[in-house]
Amino acid sequence: MDVIPLIKYPNQELQIILDDQDCTIRVTERSRYTFLDLTVGDTPVRKGMICTPYARVLSEPCAFRGNFFVFDNQTKPQEQTPPEWEGWNARWWLVYFTAAEMAEFEQYRYQLAEQADIDVYAAIGYGVGAYGIMRYGQY
Repeated sequence: MDVIPLIKYPNQELQIILDDQDCTIRVTERSRYTFLDLTVGDTPVRKGMICTPYARVLSEPCAFRGNFFVFDNQTKPQEQTPPEWEGWNARWWLVYFTAAEMAEFEQYRYQLAEQADIDVYAAIGYGVGAYGIMRYGQY
């Protein structure tokens, strides 16, 4: 798991190597929502992906290995709010999970679902936050 080093600026672009992939990440804020564009090398992977806390940023399968999540560390998982540029790396974090970490997360999530009762199923979508706490002790 890697925290993407965003700055407190509404529209920004950075280049970073993630899992041996030369990535250009552009984060823009429009109408109170944050969007992510991802390019690997010279190939655009996805454009205009909405950044919603505790949801995969890359919601559909693609050639990119891994995925991104946004975490709001000041509210409960059920009360997450969309990120605002003023809070990057203080309240909101853009985090990259490798493909192996994503597979581990999926296994954890389904094991949790098998043990959960019906009242807990609604919270399973927020399991990545619990996974981050259990595995990395950072959230």
